[in-house]
Amino acid sequence: MPRGYSPHAVKEILSALPPIFKLFIMFLIVNAFLIASTVSPQLVVFRNTAIVKSINVGVYWDVNCSSPVEGIDWGIIEPSENKTVLVYLRNEGNSEFAFLIWAANWSSPEAESCINLNSDYPGQLVVVGDIASVALILSVAPEILDITSFSFDVVIEVSG
Repeated sequence: MPRGYSPHAVKEILSALPPIFKLFIMFLIVNAFLIASTVSPQLVVFRNTAIVKSINVGVYWDVNCSSPVEGIDWGIIEPSENKTVLVYLRNEGNSEFAFLIWAANWSSPEAESCINLNSDYPGQLVVVGDIASVALILSVAPEILDITSFSFDVVIEVSG
């Protein structure tokens, strides 16, 4: 540690970081371990984590909205496979609106062209305080090649 920086000072600096930076640092560490892992020559394996960004929208793992989603680990996914993760979106704004959901900030252009994020959210208006159950669906094209890991952000935007 450089002269003049005590462990206490470093801890204070880290605790002052916004949660999104802490999540980003955790994301970088996890991906470094994932990239370093070995893959069987008989299988194509994908590991993925995602950061969820939203404004006036609470994103939760449970219908009671007590466990916020800070990231999604899709685990291993193979060509032609779809994986679904269920989340709950709560309107935490001050007027009714609909949500727009998409993937952004892909780690590689190749991944973006072979992997797709969709949802079952029909786009109806959600009044203040109401909760919408949304299935996020990650689909991998059968012809995907040479991609062993990828990452992206799930973006949830308010519309209306």
